[in-house]
Amino acid sequence: MKRALLSVLLVFIVGCSGPQYGMGMKNSTGKEFKEAAFQYPVKLGVYNLSTTNFTPGALFVFYPHEDRIPDRGEAIWTTKDGKEHRQQVEIGRLPDQDGSLMIEFTDEGVTTFFWPHVVK
Repeated sequence: MKRALLSVLLVFIVGCSGPQYGMGMKNSTGKEFKEAAFQYPVKLGVYNLSTTNFTPGALFVFYPHEDRIPDRGEAIWTTKDGKEHRQQVEIGRLPDQDGSLMIEFTDEGVTTFFWPHVVK
Protein backbone atom coordinates (compact mmCIF):
# COMPACT_ATOMS: atom_id res chain seq x y z
CA MET A 1 0.00 0.00 0.00
CA LYS A 2 2.78 2.44 0.93
CA ARG A 3 4.65 1.62 -2.27
CA ALA A 4 1.54 2.24 -4.42
CA LEU A 5 0.88 5.56 -2.66
CA LEU A 6 4.51 6.60 -3.16
CA SER A 7 4.31 5.71 -6.88
CA VAL A 8 1.13 7.76 -7.33
CA LEU A 9 2.65 10.69 -5.45
CA LEU A 10 5.84 10.53 -7.56
CA VAL A 11 3.86 10.47 -10.81
CA PHE A 12 1.79 13.42 -9.59
CA ILE A 13 4.88 15.47 -8.60
CA VAL A 14 6.81 14.69 -11.79
CA GLY A 15 3.74 15.18 -13.97
CA CYS A 16 2.94 18.56 -12.41
CA SER A 17 6.42 19.99 -12.38
CA GLY A 18 6.02 21.65 -15.78
CA PRO A 19 8.53 21.99 -18.57
CA GLN A 20 12.28 22.28 -17.98
CA TYR A 21 13.82 25.35 -19.59
CA GLY A 22 17.40 26.11 -20.46
CA MET A 23 18.90 29.34 -21.73
CA GLY A 24 21.56 29.91 -24.32
CA MET A 25 23.11 32.35 -26.75
CA LYS A 26 23.99 32.13 -30.43
CA ASN A 27 26.25 34.43 -32.45
CA SER A 28 24.73 34.64 -35.94
CA THR A 29 26.84 37.64 -36.94
CA GLY A 30 30.10 37.63 -38.86
CA LYS A 31 31.81 39.40 -35.94
CA GLU A 32 33.56 38.22 -32.82
CA PHE A 33 32.48 39.85 -29.57
CA LYS A 34 34.87 40.36 -26.67
CA GLU A 35 31.94 39.76 -24.32
CA ALA A 36 28.23 39.04 -24.64
CA ALA A 37 25.57 38.76 -21.96
CA PHE A 38 21.85 38.54 -21.39
CA GLN A 39 20.48 39.63 -18.03
CA TYR A 40 17.33 40.36 -16.08
CA PRO A 41 16.35 40.86 -12.43
CA VAL A 42 15.55 37.87 -10.20
CA LYS A 43 14.62 37.59 -6.50
CA LEU A 44 18.18 37.76 -5.21
CA GLY A 45 19.82 40.11 -7.73
CA VAL A 46 20.43 39.80 -11.46
CA TYR A 47 20.50 36.66 -13.62
CA ASN A 48 23.47 37.00 -15.96
CA LEU A 49 24.12 34.59 -18.82
CA SER A 50 27.49 35.60 -20.27
CA THR A 51 30.48 34.54 -22.32
CA THR A 52 33.75 35.97 -23.60
CA ASN A 53 35.39 35.66 -27.03
CA PHE A 54 32.00 34.94 -28.62
CA THR A 55 33.01 33.88 -32.13
CA PRO A 56 30.77 33.88 -35.24
CA GLY A 57 28.59 30.76 -35.31
CA ALA A 58 29.18 29.96 -31.63
CA LEU A 59 26.27 28.55 -29.67
CA PHE A 60 26.01 27.45 -26.05
CA VAL A 61 23.19 26.37 -23.71
CA PHE A 62 22.91 26.17 -19.93
CA TYR A 63 20.12 24.13 -18.35
CA PRO A 64 18.03 23.57 -16.37
CA HIS A 65 17.11 27.16 -15.67
CA GLU A 66 15.50 27.43 -12.24
CA ASP A 67 14.18 31.00 -12.11
CA ARG A 68 11.04 32.28 -13.76
CA ILE A 69 11.97 33.73 -17.13
CA PRO A 70 10.46 37.22 -17.47
CA ASP A 71 8.85 38.89 -20.49
CA ARG A 72 11.96 40.93 -21.29
CA GLY A 73 15.66 41.23 -20.58
CA GLU A 74 18.70 43.15 -21.73
CA ALA A 75 21.38 41.99 -24.15
CA ILE A 76 24.80 43.58 -23.67
CA TRP A 77 27.77 42.96 -25.92
CA THR A 78 31.19 44.45 -26.47
CA THR A 79 32.71 44.49 -29.95
CA LYS A 80 36.42 44.00 -30.61
CA ASP A 81 36.88 47.81 -30.79
CA GLY A 82 35.80 48.01 -27.12
CA LYS A 83 32.41 49.63 -27.79
CA GLU A 84 29.58 48.41 -25.54
CA HIS A 85 26.12 47.87 -27.06
CA ARG A 86 22.81 47.34 -25.24
CA GLN A 87 19.38 46.28 -26.43
CA GLN A 88 16.13 45.51 -24.61
CA VAL A 89 14.83 42.14 -25.80
CA GLU A 90 11.21 40.93 -25.68
CA ILE A 91 10.98 37.27 -24.75
CA GLY A 92 7.27 36.52 -25.02
CA ARG A 93 5.48 33.42 -23.84
CA LEU A 94 7.47 30.19 -23.80
CA PRO A 95 5.87 26.97 -25.09
CA ASP A 96 4.66 24.41 -22.57
CA GLN A 97 7.43 21.92 -23.43
CA ASP A 98 11.05 21.26 -22.50
CA GLY A 99 13.49 23.43 -24.40
CA SER A 100 15.83 26.38 -24.31
CA LEU A 101 15.24 30.08 -24.74
CA MET A 102 17.97 31.14 -27.15
CA ILE A 103 19.23 34.72 -27.32
CA GLU A 104 20.41 35.24 -30.90
CA PHE A 105 22.79 38.03 -31.88
CA THR A 106 22.26 38.94 -35.55
CA ASP A 107 23.50 41.74 -37.81
CA GLU A 108 20.04 43.35 -37.43
CA GLY A 109 20.03 43.17 -33.62
CA VAL A 110 19.23 40.71 -30.86
CA THR A 111 16.22 38.42 -31.01
CA THR A 112 15.03 35.20 -29.37
CA PHE A 113 13.91 31.78 -30.50
CA PHE A 114 12.81 28.62 -28.72
CA TRP A 115 14.88 25.47 -29.25
CA PRO A 116 12.88 22.37 -28.22
CA HIS A 117 14.63 19.53 -26.38
CA VAL A 118 13.70 16.44 -28.34
CA VAL A 119 14.35 13.08 -26.71
CA LYS A 120 13.96 9.97 -28.84
